[in-house]
Amino acid sequence: MFLPDNIDLRTPEKYVLNIRVKANGFSFSIHEPGVDDGYCYLETSFAKETSLSNNIQRIIFDHNFLTSNFKQTNVIFVSQRYELIPIPFYEKSKVVDMYNFTHHKDVMHILTNEKPVQNNQLVFDIEEPVYLFLYRSLSAPVFYHHSALLMNYFDGKKAKDAGNMFICFHGDFTDIVCFSKKGGILLGHTYKAETEQDLIYYILNIWKNCGFDQLRDKLFIYGYTSNNEIRNVLREYVDDVNDVGNFEQISEFGQRSIDAPLDIAILSV
Repeated sequence: MFLPDNIDLRTPEKYVLNIRVKANGFSFSIHEPGVDDGYCYLETSFAKETSLSNNIQRIIFDHNFLTSNFKQTNVIFVSQRYELIPIPFYEKSKVVDMYNFTHHKDVMHILTNEKPVQNNQLVFDIEEPVYLFLYRSLSAPVFYHHSALLMNYFDGKKAKDAGNMFICFHGDFTDIVCFSKKGGILLGHTYKAETEQDLIYYILNIWKNCGFDQLRDKLFIYGYTSNNEIRNVLREYVDDVNDVGNFEQISEFGQRSIDAPLDIAILSV
């Protein structure tokens, strides 16, 4: 990966680095806040048959400019494994036990997202060697879960006096976030590598269980899928379907964001 000419890391302290990690890939953006052309987004896949920890270490060692003393370093983890815990019930000393109670696979290293989602703490697990390596190698990194970034972003986009469902397609992941007519978050869920038929079933089932009205409530679709089957079917059942795609992302974050997933674009302003 070679940085474009518009990024000059002789002065890294004026740039923000956003790293995005998922099980099968690694990407990052570098941008200079307030400068339209001071941005780049690059991605790479991981070597097969190699652990997540070893893949990340290889990339960081091969591209050691990622360890520079940036103005801010953010790390986004993309996964299905997270939980929303209402703040009144959140106890840091008990969060591991609470998390493991709702998950089949016990884990020991839990992170809490930097910013709450309304009145909830979002907690998620990460392999401890991955966390420790990134924490020690990067310059004062702040850790996020991708779903929390999306939930908080959609919270600011929801229509008033209506139920709101947001769907975000990114790679082999689909996020669904729902808000009640009063604006409270009802659900946040991430699906991975599901067929379009299964996703249609899940979406419509969630719509029904949230008590949304086919004529009055709103559905927003972000990102792109391989074809329009999901959109076409949803329009048969929901009157107000808003196909945002990446257009709002481009208008809000600039043309530079067109290739970046929405979660990393949110941190690139």
